[in-house]
Amino acid sequence: MSPVTLRLRSSQWLGLALILSLLIFAVLEGWLHSGHYATQNLANYLMMPNAQEWLGTDQFGRSMMARMGSAIRLSFLLSFFCVLTSVLLGSFLGVLAGWYGGWVDSLLNWVVNILMALRG
Repeated sequence: MSPVTLRLRSSQWLGLALILSLLIFAVLEGWLHSGHYATQNLANYLMMPNAQEWLGTDQFGRSMMARMGSAIRLSFLLSFFCVLTSVLLGSFLGVLAGWYGGWVDSLLNWVVNILMALRG
């Protein structure tokens, strides 16, 4: 048997690099930047990027870098929980349909067919 090789197209490599760079930024932002995403300092109103605030500040003086890192971490966390929920629910319903069959399988098949029809 030959080993399975992973062959990605150039656009897929670009997507993978983008996702990994966002993940690295989200993890390292907390260590590299001392600001908190919710701390307001009205003296820093719309400050331009500088050595302390690499991406500047918003109208409330909050660090844009800290806010972006927090938003990316939240997005990754929510996407993880969405995938986890889908896997658990889908596996449970699949086992339920396979175990009982009959009307349970027919009902779940009907629901899946409606969802696939709405998808386009």
